[in-house]
Amino acid sequence: MRNNTAAYDEIRHLLLGMFISRSLTAVAELNIAELLHNGPQSVDMLAKETDSDPDALYRVLRTLAAVNVFEELKDRTFKNNALSDTLRIDAEHSAHAIVRWINDPGCWASWGRLDYSIKTGRPATEAVLGSDLFTWLQEHPSSLKRFQEAMTGFCNIAAHGVVETFDFSAINKIVDIGGGHGLLLGKILTRYHTTTGVLFDRPEVIDQALPLLTKLGVADRVETVAGDFFEHIPSGADAYIMKHVLHDWDDKHCMMILNNCHNAMKPNSRLLVVEAVMDDGPNSLFAKQADLETLVITTGGRERTQQEFADLFSRCGLKLQRLIKTDYPAVILEAVAH
Repeated sequence: MRNNTAAYDEIRHLLLGMFISRSLTAVAELNIAELLHNGPQSVDMLAKETDSDPDALYRVLRTLAAVNVFEELKDRTFKNNALSDTLRIDAEHSAHAIVRWINDPGCWASWGRLDYSIKTGRPATEAVLGSDLFTWLQEHPSSLKRFQEAMTGFCNIAAHGVVETFDFSAINKIVDIGGGHGLLLGKILTRYHTTTGVLFDRPEVIDQALPLLTKLGVADRVETVAGDFFEHIPSGADAYIMKHVLHDWDDKHCMMILNNCHNAMKPNSRLLVVEAVMDDGPNSLFAKQADLETLVITTGGRERTQQEFADLFSRCGLKLQRLIKTDYPAVILEAVAH
């Protein structure tokens, strides 16, 4: 049996993680990591540049430095390190957007009612926001912007894993279903210069996609199509890809999406589903954490096992052909029509 004091200390460390989470958001919104990008600065200078109270800012930064986010030097001076550098907006693997979304009222307040989800099996957003998350986001543009930016930022690492793992060279046309602002599709087209794509998402999302596609230099090879994947999906492509879409929905809604995929696919088309896959191993912590997120903010969403995905595919006329691991905590499930 573990020493009781050590066990208590570990539980306390886990419990107080909320303080770190909120502190990360605070410094991200103040762009502290950006200000330190060119070298160390004193707290007084940082406070002046961010219109903050020097003592309060120091107390936050020294706490983050204690968990290796930022490095505290003498004379109340701080510098960036590997962890804090990810809080920069333009870092290669930036966590800036996802940090801000996790603490957005739409997400943070909902986690405060996890008890509601445990008791009812329903999303806590119902109790806190009065509706499901996606309906609420349509009525709160600033939170919707944060959510989309977070999904784009989160997608950056996933896109790298997908592009480095899967060979798209034989695919002439690919449809990104629920593709947000187009980062995943853009990364694929950046690597494969003869491939064209269709970015398919809700109208209010598609309207914001052009700047990113232009920045990636692929706008001329992307057709943006607004629509609802519960109603239809653009047809005739060689491949269809969707990343972290199915985990937002219960089996009934997943089957609606997958049936529409099947109807849109040509006989030799393939479907690529990028999702975390649940198993009993220690490496599935990310999937288990993501599963709680879907419990709290989605209506019936969940992370699934490989067999559960295979069963869903089969019920929609699709066959799971192979599972491809990536260096990102998710896999590519490749399915074809029966």
